[in-house]
Amino acid sequence: GCRRPDTSSVDGRSTVPSTTMVTPSKVPRRNRHVEMFAKIAAIMITLGFTWILTASLKGSSSSTSLSSSSSASVSFKKATNIRGEKAISGGNESPIVASEINLSAKDMLANERPYIIYGTAWKKDQTASLVSQAVRAGFRFIDTACQPKHYNEAGVGEGWTAAAFELGLDRSDFFLQTKFTALSGQDPNNVPYDVNADLEDQVRQSVKKSLENLQTDYIDSLVLHSPMEELDLTMRVWWVFEELHREGKVKQLGISNCYDFRVLRNIYGMANVKPAVVQNRFHDK
Repeated sequence: GCRRPDTSSVDGRSTVPSTTMVTPSKVPRRNRHVEMFAKIAAIMITLGFTWILTASLKGSSSSTSLSSSSSASVSFKKATNIRGEKAISGGNESPIVASEINLSAKDMLANERPYIIYGTAWKKDQTASLVSQAVRAGFRFIDTACQPKHYNEAGVGEGWTAAAFELGLDRSDFFLQTKFTALSGQDPNNVPYDVNADLEDQVRQSVKKSLENLQTDYIDSLVLHSPMEELDLTMRVWWVFEELHREGKVKQLGISNCYDFRVLRNIYGMANVKPAVVQNRFHDK
């Protein structure tokens, strides 16, 4: 996953090796006093650092940021009604629940934080339940497709809206990505658009169905599921994508299953709205 490196030790134990000090049996009284004061000073410094760290984690303002030496940061936001199972505790201070971490898609994109998109293929009748669980676990970026053969897009809509209502989240807290799938990739017995319509109208009908399924009035990312058989057909789809982008129904465009760099280069060269994402599968053969 895309996780930022944690600058703390994994098991919470100090990484500083322990040392053993051998003290002579007879130490001048003055040296013993110096040693005692040194220990007291060390304890006070440690307690002071702990208090500062606790105060920082408590987040007396609406938002507090913890930054590591590598400039990686985690933003904390006062929770409203999002529930968390784990807590970061600082003595008697109020704990920071894990769900107070600001996972809003809008804020993550604005701050260029890495994210993972939750995939929803092949979940069938469990789609709504699994998407809701994913949202409660922290996912805000969700991928689907208007392709009943492999995706239950309506279930995605049910899942994210139910979880959003439960957690008090807004539409802007989510990033919804869907795809237009050509007729060759559809189940002939369950096509989400008119098979006899022109290609351009098939794209429009597919996106209209996606908006309905996802219960939203815009799509964050519209992806061509795979390049068409010919570049001319691919660009006919892309021109409609751009039309939908101009209308505000789609925020960004992309392509999936594009493994020929020449095809991607041609699309990029001819497009007015350039591909913002390439979604390909990578795995060991």
